[in-house]
Amino acid sequence: MRFCLLAVYLACAGALLGDFTPQWNQPLPPYRVISNLYYVGTNFLASFLITTPDGNILINPDYEESVPLIRKSVEKLGFRFSDTKIILISHAHDDHAAGCALAKRLTGGKLMVMDADVAEIENGGAGDFQYVNSRWPPAKVDRVLHDGDRVTLGGAVLTAHLTPGHTKGCTTWTMEVKENGQLYHVVIVGSPNVNPGYKLVGNAQYPQIAADYERTFRILAVFPVTSSWERMVFITRWTTNSSSFGREVQIRSSIRKAIRPLLGNTNKRFAMSYSHSSNQAGDHC
Repeated sequence: MRFCLLAVYLACAGALLGDFTPQWNQPLPPYRVISNLYYVGTNFLASFLITTPDGNILINPDYEESVPLIRKSVEKLGFRFSDTKIILISHAHDDHAAGCALAKRLTGGKLMVMDADVAEIENGGAGDFQYVNSRWPPAKVDRVLHDGDRVTLGGAVLTAHLTPGHTKGCTTWTMEVKENGQLYHVVIVGSPNVNPGYKLVGNAQYPQIAADYERTFRILAVFPVTSSWERMVFITRWTTNSSSFGREVQIRSSIRKAIRPLLGNTNKRFAMSYSHSSNQAGDHC
């Protein structure tokens, strides 16, 4: 999940969605990002666990083959995978959502998905405007989300922001957490990628795709910052691919330039968290 302006954060190179990519599904030691937010994903596919006294929230089960790795990561942190009460996704592509059915079956968690991505999740990838042959185990959506809806559990409050384009229901999540007396605003970005093969003009399957991307870029650029937010934490993925490293540095610089004017003359600081990968198999969608 990458927060950026008009650029791709990790572009696909030689791999099509719908095809399991083992190189993207290697174990990565889990870690605490901040407060009750933990990284439990693979070396290339971000997944996050939000822990609460009433159970936990999992964002992105990733591939079906990723679920056992995520489970091990959760347990390695000292939590029980079966305590997952809510399952969320960033968007309805197989590398982020194909594991929904298995995660539901193993945990009994409720699956909540943005309205425009529900059909693809429940049809196992069928109906995707770009990846017409992508298929994975379908999963029943327990709650249909709409832009601005809140998901709450045990004191944790996440807000779903519709940031379409990458998929019609691509979702960026925001929440507030406290650590050491500081209040942090956490942004977990769905994806602003324009994938290879995407047709932005005259797309009969997705006529409003260009307008949706424009909407997403505007939203990501102007998430409100108030004096109550002493930090902003952007949860992203990072790659050391030589082909994309320079672009990623430029994107990160653009983020800071775009957000800094919103802070006025205050001394707000940014905490940017990355999950590192040295995968050389190709950039990710």
